[in-house]
Amino acid sequence: MTRYLSIFLLLAAIALVLIWGLGAVLFFVPAPISTPSPTATPTSIPSPTPTATPTPGPLSVQLELPSAVAQGGTLAVHLRVPTHSGSGPLSLIGQLDDRPLHFAREGGSYWALGGFPPWATVGPHRLFVQARNQRGEVADVEAQFEVRQSDFRIERIDIPAAREGLRAPEIVQDEFRIVAAIYAEFTPQRYWRGRFGAPLKRLAMSSLYGTARAYDDGSVDSYHLGADLRAKSGDPVLAVASGQVALAQELQVRGNAVILDHGWGVYSNYFHLSSIAVRPGQKVVRGQLIGYVGDTGLSTAPHLHWEVRVGGNAVDPWPWTERDPLRVNE
Repeated sequence: MTRYLSIFLLLAAIALVLIWGLGAVLFFVPAPISTPSPTATPTSIPSPTPTATPTPGPLSVQLELPSAVAQGGTLAVHLRVPTHSGSGPLSLIGQLDDRPLHFAREGGSYWALGGFPPWATVGPHRLFVQARNQRGEVADVEAQFEVRQSDFRIERIDIPAAREGLRAPEIVQDEFRIVAAIYAEFTPQRYWRGRFGAPLKRLAMSSLYGTARAYDDGSVDSYHLGADLRAKSGDPVLAVASGQVALAQELQVRGNAVILDHGWGVYSNYFHLSSIAVRPGQKVVRGQLIGYVGDTGLSTAPHLHWEVRVGGNAVDPWPWTERDPLRVNE
């Protein structure tokens, strides 16, 4: 019996050893081996590449103008400066045939306007421009265009005896010098935009622009340089475009007169008024009252004599009411 007990105890001890060893295997969890995080490599920030400043090229200019203009017409000249020529202001000398042509800068380019009276020579005409930039570079450009003939009527005017003396050469010339001094002034600022309006609310033509005139029993010796509009004495006269009053006074031949400066060498004239409603130096806007229709000066009946002057020359005013004068090239 003792021998069986000893065997049992031995087997039990062996079993305990085996059970303990198996538990150690089953329940032992090894500590995780930490993997070292990689050290971040600093990213280099690229240096900005400097933008090369373009070097302006040689000065060059481009002229845009119509191929032809009629007698009594307005020539619009547009001068462009390519971007490679730089952006600084240019010094410009312009010549239209034998008279100066003045340019004004607007929107990065330059504009000039030339007027052609009824007696302008038909045929080719020359335009020359010299441009100088701030670096002292000079560019010359010239162009040719045609002046075409217009058909003007002939009319005879009978002057009342009481006003016949107003046609005396000394009176005519003295008054011409007054208005010519105004037309010679060039305002680089442009006051008007778009088309011109009408000077009267109701329009009734009595004498066309450009009409060749003979007075009394004489021969043709002058041209009508504006449009005569029939109206009643006292009818309101309106500014055709924004501008500044250059003259507002009584003249002998032109009667009570108003001249508006619209800038860029453009003027509008209103003559033979019964009275004046503006003063010199006053700013006006399109449609503003500037005076009243009358019969003053060298006149045969109540009417408004209306002119548009460009570069000192009287041009047909009606095209200015039909389209933007700066779009005559289109």
